[in-house]
This record gives sequence, C-alpha cells and structure tokens, in this order.
Amino acid sequence: TGIVPHIKDLDLKFPLKFDLSKNKVLLDSLKKTIIKLENDKVQNNNAFIISSPISSDGKTVLTILMALTTIQMGKKVLLIDMDEEKKSLTNKFFGKSFQDKGFTNIRKESFSLEYAKNCIVRDKQYNLEIIPSGNIKENYSENYDKFNDLLSSLSKKYDLILCDTMPITY
Repeated sequence: TGIVPHIKDLDLKFPLKFDLSKNKVLLDSLKKTIIKLENDKVQNNNAFIISSPISSDGKTVLTILMALTTIQMGKKVLLIDMDEEKKSLTNKFFGKSFQDKGFTNIRKESFSLEYAKNCIVRDKQYNLEIIPSGNIKENYSENYDKFNDLLSSLSKKYDLILCDTMPITY
C-alpha cells in the first residue's frame, strides 16, 4: 500500500521520545501510506492489523510511526497491542512493569465493547489512545466474529485503528 524508507539508528525505547518532523522524507512517506489506506477502506472501516512472519522486523515501530503521523494529520488514533508474548507496543509507551488490563482481558470477556472502553489508556504526550496487551497469560478461545464487531464499533470513534501483532508464525 505504501513505501516507508529504512531509517538507520531509530531509537523507540521507553520512555518514548520521537519527533517525526525531524525526518521529512519519512513523514511524507507515512502520510502517503495513510492517505492510501484511507482511500482503500474495507469492511472494518479504518482498522488495520500490522503483521509479518518475522519477529523483530519493525511491526511495532511502523505501527507507532503511522500512529504519530496520523495524529500530526489531525486525526484520532487507537493502538491495540495484540502481541501478548513480547508486549512491544505496551512496553514502548508504558515500560515493562506495566500490568494493567488490555487486549487479553478483552478477549477473555468475549470482546465486549463496554469492557474494552475500560481498557483504553490515554497517552497525553502523543495525544493517542492505546489498548495495552493485558495481564492474562492463559489462552482463551478466539471468537474473531466478535473481535470484528468490536473493531467496527470502535471505528466509529477513531479515524484510524492500528493493531500490532506477534509474528504470524507463532
């Protein structure tokens, strides 16, 4: 859908401190990608899953950069950390000791919209909202029809929803 240039020595560790305006080529590439995504909306309106078969190939970094660019474009963003193993997105925004409820808890509660609303954490520094990975380790049966319903409901409140996942080979 778009091309994002490789960035050497990009540091996105907790606490997250990154200024997109310092790299115009990256910012322009991300904006073009987001505009293309907006024009290609499908069933779940504006919710996208960022995935890959490889671990540590930049899924979380791309998710964060796309979110920050979208915010800079004046839009409202929700990030969902679906990687219950590494919890990379959660760790980058809140640190490794963060253990609040999140995606795994929402999954246990059958993807209830009311429950999900209570799991959203606001990041004031970047003006975005995040559903962290959660604090449940057990596997619960997946009901992705209900997850699609949840994304559809959340899409009414946000201009863009980005879901950061573990590698699809797990």
